[in-house]
Amino acid sequence: MPKILELKGVQFGKWTVLGKAEKRGKRTYWACRCGCGASREVATESLRKGQSKSCGCSSYDYRKHVDSPLLKDLTGKKFGRLEVTKRTENDKNGRAVFWCKCECGKKIKVSGKSLSAGITKSCGCLRRDTTKERATTHGLGAHRIRRTWSGMKQRCENPNNNSYKNYGGRDIKVCEEWKCDFLNFYTWSVGNGYKENLTIERIDVNGNYCPDNCKWITSKEQSMNKTNSVYIEHKGETKHLVEWAVYFGVSHSTIQYHLEKGNIFNIFNKYEDRLTQKKE
Repeated sequence: MPKILELKGVQFGKWTVLGKAEKRGKRTYWACRCGCGASREVATESLRKGQSKSCGCSSYDYRKHVDSPLLKDLTGKKFGRLEVTKRTENDKNGRAVFWCKCECGKKIKVSGKSLSAGITKSCGCLRRDTTKERATTHGLGAHRIRRTWSGMKQRCENPNNNSYKNYGGRDIKVCEEWKCDFLNFYTWSVGNGYKENLTIERIDVNGNYCPDNCKWITSKEQSMNKTNSVYIEHKGETKHLVEWAVYFGVSHSTIQYHLEKGNIFNIFNKYEDRLTQKKE
């Protein structure tokens, strides 16, 4: 039987022989890696006679990319929070792909290109942690202004929010300056009259949440500025429903109830008699 040559490490065209593969019948095969990164088992005679010189990537200029980090084994190297543990199958474009372990413990597959270019630095936890860190800067994570900011974004961006139909559903948005940076909104709030007993209000109810269209007002003022505000004229004087409630010392829901019953003016007369008796 003729002696089989040892071809490990020998290069044939773009093929580099990695080692001997399982024999098939009388033919000997070798595990080979192409210059593009693809792997295949090739018969001895196909290699020696030049019948197979690559995986078929004829348009690939191996000499141009032979020193590219995309073709190097990145196992053991670290990129951001990711440590490369081993190489796996190439992607559909023939680019090297690696298994990586993130500092948080999660394992993901990442292309060599994304690692080398710094595109992927974690499993996604880096972005989450960065966002959380920004939100809690200076201990503002639990601040009332932050809750206002979150509620504002939810009403405008989350279709599952109960108030979305009146905000995002009406194409009302949060401006980019506030939407992308809570600290911008916090700074504006502190410099524009924010107090614990005030709420944010849009000056133009059809406009967006932005510095030029917002102010901090009392809950009473806000309820009077709603699109469904109710004003009542009584004995030549017009007041908002809430103002009449304050004037007579009753809840606004009581005023609303009698208004719906149609006996509001009779009730107002009784309230006035009561006020007169108190003064006497």
